[in-house]
Amino acid sequence: MPNLPAAGRVKGGGILTLLRSTPQLLGLYALSVVASFLLYVLIVFLPQRFDQLGVAAPFTIAAIIASISLAGSFSGFFYGKMRAHLGYLPLIRAALVLWGVAFLVGALADQPALLAVAAVLFGAGSGVSVPALAILTGETSPAEMRGQALALSGTANFGGQFAAPLVIGPLVGATSLTAGFLAAAALSGLVLLVLLFVKLGPPTPELEAREQEQEREREEQERSQGSAT
Repeated sequence: MPNLPAAGRVKGGGILTLLRSTPQLLGLYALSVVASFLLYVLIVFLPQRFDQLGVAAPFTIAAIIASISLAGSFSGFFYGKMRAHLGYLPLIRAALVLWGVAFLVGALADQPALLAVAAVLFGAGSGVSVPALAILTGETSPAEMRGQALALSGTANFGGQFAAPLVIGPLVGATSLTAGFLAAAALSGLVLLVLLFVKLGPPTPELEAREQEQEREREEQERSQGSAT
């Protein structure tokens, strides 16, 4: 991402200005909320599924939860090649498929080993979705407001993490862990369905033209300030 002169950084504007100028970011933030929401559903409730199947050893459960990050690191290692061949949107769709399958396995599994597979599947999806969403957010936002756009992405992630136990917890309490996992799988499928009809990608030609115009205005401003001194 390019370094901007100090004048370009100062005059970015507020959150409302950012979202009005680049409404595409709302969709990316929504995806970030969903990704973090689903991650925390798995982290919070998967240990309880292990307990149902008779696995209560803290180290065993901790190791399997840690495998989510390990699988993400492994798939993330190949992110660059996959993105070059497939593009952003197919990778995010693939992540949603993996998440949906992971929750279906988590809901229906009757063997602890299958729950471990669910954790690995989810982590593999996160390994490609996290960098894809981060880069899309950076590339979609106006250059002078890129830092603010990425900060809001972090806010969206924390919002999803906060909401997950508060939303799924009461559902699990009123029904069962299976119902909670099936609800998470359904959410993955719903978002996947939406992404079949919605295009995500780098800035549109209109946005690029606007950024170029803003850059020209900044350069003219700097030249006029220089000549005045």
